[in-house]
Amino acid sequence: EAIERAKEQADQREKFYGDLCTKLEEERNHFEALLVSEKEARIRSDDERRQAEQTLDRMMREIDRIKTAERRRRDVEGQLLQRMNDSEGQLREAKSEEERVRLHSIENVQIFSQWQNDFFSSKTSQEAEVDNYFLA
Repeated sequence: EAIERAKEQADQREKFYGDLCTKLEEERNHFEALLVSEKEARIRSDDERRQAEQTLDRMMREIDRIKTAERRRRDVEGQLLQRMNDSEGQLREAKSEEERVRLHSIENVQIFSQWQNDFFSSKTSQEAEVDNYFLA
């Protein structure tokens, strides 16, 4: 009976250690699966980080391009505004010159009109005879 019990205990120990080995194998497989999963997750994370960095680089280049274009637009706008201001000054000068010439023309017309009146109203008798001869 002691041999039977010892045999039974030995069988139980073997079964216990067998179960323990099975559990250990299952845990090792589970751990390895977790390691593989973690490695895949890290690889995906690295890929996503690289993609995010590339996207960030593209966006920063686009922002720089937009800023450069905006600076150029503002420069052109400033140049156009300066040209408009210069043209407005030239237009004012031209209008002032036009007004001066107009006043001078009015003055010349008045002088000519006065000269014409003086010339034709103060005819000598001989000039009046010639005018009457041709008008008749």
